[in-house]
Amino acid sequence: MFNTTGTGYLSRTRPVVDTAPDGAWRLTLLVFDRLGPREAEPWRVRWVGDAARAWHAQHQHLLEPGAVLRVHLERARAYQGQGGAPEIHARVISIEIEPKRPPAVREQLSNQEQPASVAA
Repeated sequence: MFNTTGTGYLSRTRPVVDTAPDGAWRLTLLVFDRLGPREAEPWRVRWVGDAARAWHAQHQHLLEPGAVLRVHLERARAYQGQGGAPEIHARVISIEIEPKRPPAVREQLSNQEQPASVAA
């Protein structure tokens, strides 16, 4: 299974707390990966279970738009999002909240996390 780790920014969309189909507690966040000055990729990430509930109870007061999240994810898949725009869905392994950064630093960090090209 392919896992990914990166820094993203919490959207203006409020976090959603609900129940997964199997009855487990679930947290859903919309996080943006800043690809450049005018380009961002949406990631809808879901965290299910007791660890998610405990993390949310401890950090929910920090979940405001623009919060800097260091996310470790698994099972990333591309889907058609609202309005037909593509969006990545993934399951959370862990999340850390980092201090907010100035725009210039955000852009620099986003550019550093771009995957290296693969030679054929």
